[in-house]
Amino acid sequence: MSLPSYEVETRFYFSGPAEAFAVLPFGDSALTRTYRWRTVHYSPALFQRDEILRIGYLESESGPKVLLGWKGPDRGKLINIREELDEDVSGEIAESRILAKIGGRSAGGSAAAVAAELERLGHRPFMEFSGENRVGYDEPLGLHLKLSHCQTLRHSWLFEIEKTAATLAEVPRREAELLAFIEQYRLAERVVRAEPPTLLYEASQGRHGGKEK
Repeated sequence: MSLPSYEVETRFYFSGPAEAFAVLPFGDSALTRTYRWRTVHYSPALFQRDEILRIGYLESESGPKVLLGWKGPDRGKLINIREELDEDVSGEIAESRILAKIGGRSAGGSAAAVAAELERLGHRPFMEFSGENRVGYDEPLGLHLKLSHCQTLRHSWLFEIEKTAATLAEVPRREAELLAFIEQYRLAERVVRAEPPTLLYEASQGRHGGKEK
């Protein structure tokens, strides 16, 4: 069973990998793993409260993986700051903190059983998307990195940077580090404030917003 943490992250739009690595040259060598993904989002009601409930299906050279994820409401302004829980449900999961949090049975079971429990609770699937990620970790910067490609989204190429805070008290320091990174690489005009699920929802509703951010 996973412990909660806070993700502190943001992302930047690019026309493709070449432009991204021209601006962030360390990225090409730091992104060491590639995988295909499909994410199914559950519960329109939770989504309208700015919570994210999803099941992600990953395919990589090391084999398939299924992840159950929950994120709390965004606490950030320029930077996205959310409480986050992720649980690997690829096999049989004995106990699920996420299911317990949303009022379900804490006993998890298989990925299919978890999906069935979500629907039993009334958290129906309502949107999904798929794509490919290159991910890695830059040790000197202490950054988790992800270059994501999804043709469905308004910004089809997104370069994401993320730090993790174990406690809420640690969040301001991690946020300051990301803001310093944005300033160092002059990325303010490339920041995409909306997260991929929001961009997906906009696409599903035929809305694209009036700003790049």
